[in-house]
Formats: sequence, C-alpha cells, structure tokens
Amino acid sequence: MEFCRRDDGRPLPVAPFRRGVSPPARALAAEDFARLSRTLRQQWSGRPCAVIDLERLDHNLRCVRRHLRGLPVRLVVKSLPSIELLRYAATALDTQRLMVFHEPFLAQVQRALPGADILLGKPLPVAALRHFYRRTEGVDDRRIHWLVDSRERLQQYGQLARELGRRFSVCFEIDVGMHRGGLGSPAELAPLLDMIEGEPALEFCGFMGYDPHVAKAPPLIASRRAAAEKSKRRYRAFVQEYLQRYPGRSVDNLLLNGAGSLTYREHLRQSPVNEVSLGSCLLKPTDFDDPQLAELLPACHIAAPVLKCWQGLDLPYLRPLSRLFSHGRQSLFLYGGRWMAKPVHPRSMRPSGLFGLSSNQQLMTVRKREKLRTDDYVFFRPTQSEAVLLGFGDLVAERDGDIEALWPVLQQC
Repeated sequence: MEFCRRDDGRPLPVAPFRRGVSPPARALAAEDFARLSRTLRQQWSGRPCAVIDLERLDHNLRCVRRHLRGLPVRLVVKSLPSIELLRYAATALDTQRLMVFHEPFLAQVQRALPGADILLGKPLPVAALRHFYRRTEGVDDRRIHWLVDSRERLQQYGQLARELGRRFSVCFEIDVGMHRGGLGSPAELAPLLDMIEGEPALEFCGFMGYDPHVAKAPPLIASRRAAAEKSKRRYRAFVQEYLQRYPGRSVDNLLLNGAGSLTYREHLRQSPVNEVSLGSCLLKPTDFDDPQLAELLPACHIAAPVLKCWQGLDLPYLRPLSRLFSHGRQSLFLYGGRWMAKPVHPRSMRPSGLFGLSSNQQLMTVRKREKLRTDDYVFFRPTQSEAVLLGFGDLVAERDGDIEALWPVLQQC
C-alpha cells in the first residue's frame, strides 16, 4: 500500500496488524490493569498517557472488516489522530480513504500520506483552503474532495481555484435527517450543478450524508430501523435527482459517502452509499457503547500516576468532620485530571463531590481495601477519542505487557 511507503518508495516501519491472532474474549479485567500499571511504572516516563491496547484494537479491526464484507471504508482522522495509528488501521482495513475535519490535520496527512484519498468532513472557510495551498507543496487535487454546503461556498471555492490555477473536486453535503446544514432537498441541486458546469475550475465528485441521529432515535417517536430507512430514502432522492439530470451517467463514478461509527452497520444492505466512514468504534470510547457495537472492545484508556495516597478524606475547613465524609475510603491525588473520561480501575474509584475537580491534581477516592501506593497507575475510559487523545503527547501502543511503539499525535495548529 502507498500508505506504508516513504516518498522515495522505501517501506515505512509499521507495527504489524496481527490477522491470525485469536481475538481476546473480554475487555480488560483487574489483573490486566494491574499488569499494565506495572508496565508503565517500568517502561514509561511517569506522566499521564493515552494507552492503545493493540490486542483489542486488532480484535476491533477484525470485527469491522468482517462486518463490512468488502464495502469500502473511509477512516475519520479526528477520531484516530495519529499518522501511525491511521497507518495501522488503514493497513488492516485495506483502505487509503480518509476523512479530515481540520486544516492543520489536512496539511500533515497530505505530507505524511501522499497516497491518501481525502474527503473533507465539514465545509471549511475559503481562507482555510488558501492557507492550506500556501503552505503545502505537491498537492494532487484529484485526491482531495472539498465539502460544499451552499451556493455561496461553491462560488468562493470556484474563485479561489481560478486564482490558484487549480481544479477543485467538490462533494455536496446533504441533510439526510440530522439537520446540521447541507443541502436540504434535491431541488437545491440544480443551481449548484449549473454553477459547476459553467466553472472549469470545479468538478463535482459526489455526496456526503452523515446520519448519527439514526442511532439516537427516540423509541417513542421512531425505531432505529425506521430512522435508518428514512435517512437512506433522503439520500437516494439526491442521487436520483442527479441521475435524472444526467441520464447517461452512472453512480459507479460518484463518491457516495455516509454513516459513522454508530451507523455503519445500517448500510451493509440496501443502501445508496458506496463507502462508509468510521473511526471511533475502533477504539470504542464510552460514547460508543452501543448495542450495534457490542462485539467491539474498549481499546484505549487514560493512565494516570498516583502522586499521593492516604486513608480517609481530609477536607479544608471541615477537618473535624472529615471522618464522617470518608465512608471507609482512601484518597488519591493524581498527576493531572478533569479529563473527558470515566474511571474504570480500580472499580471503586470515583471523584469527591466535596473536594471538587482539578486538571492539575485530581482527587479520586477508592475503597480502603484497594491496594494502591504512590506511583501506581489508575485508569479511565475516554468518552470520545477525537478531543481527548490530543492532550497526552505520544500514544502508548501496548501489547502483551510491553510498550511496542510510541505514536505521535497530530498537531492542532
């Protein structure tokens, strides 16, 4: 794959995805966290970190590959915000398709993975496009598909393409039920297609319709299945409108992107899309604990060192009463805190509502029976990957009790 080669053709060192290894049968248990804590004490720098469990990531990749049954997949960069993590997942899923939401990420991905086919996941200000082309060399415009949501944005993109002497590939964002913008009805297609026909600097490539609302359908209003079918009907209406305008053309040449981690399985049959986007489900943060993803395992945790540990709870101004609030618990002050994450190990760990939260030294309490000491690690599951993983520096890729690799994260600016 081009993903796995340098610009000069030499292979890149990529941690191997293990296709033949039997998947683990369970999520991490107490003994696994204890082993991981020992590994980090021995092999890590003593800072909080985001740990990628490669065994469980491999399991998730195998599951998703089996689910897709050959349907092409586009990896969402903001959910897997590391070039090496993207390479790892892309190799396992046999894809070079990426979805990017942030101009600095686009510049980094384009330089590191020049063979990638990139679809923008949201319409960017035209100033962001100008900045991207100003600082990025060797851009192949056929491999970047800019997302357009309105006539005004299409005009802006066309003007910039002419100024730069380029030909932009543009994809229309369509509203399939989420109501977050994009073209609201097929009737809005005609004027935009007229503009493209009269603008040699623009080329239409397809549609993108994101449908996370399907997974959140209120049961009293609509079933998940009914919501999915309604969303797909809306998508088909746009495609049919396009084909009616150009009866000699085929959908085979269009980019028809849809879905997300929570809904990709809705598109495995009778769907208008010819590719699905996903990313978060491969790491499965808590926001993706969904029945359709029950087979997948949490593959990412935040690990934080214990800085201070003592019995009971010692409250400012209320020291004489602190024993009443201790409830047989011990106090832990952590290196860092206040993450978008939920405590998972020790199982009895929780924040103190009396002491409050801190991003510097978070107080957590655990039952007295927990055998913890200073410099041990405690663990959290992030609620999402896209915002959380960028805050720890290199991702720690761990397997079988050893740190196998350190994967730098993308830079936000």
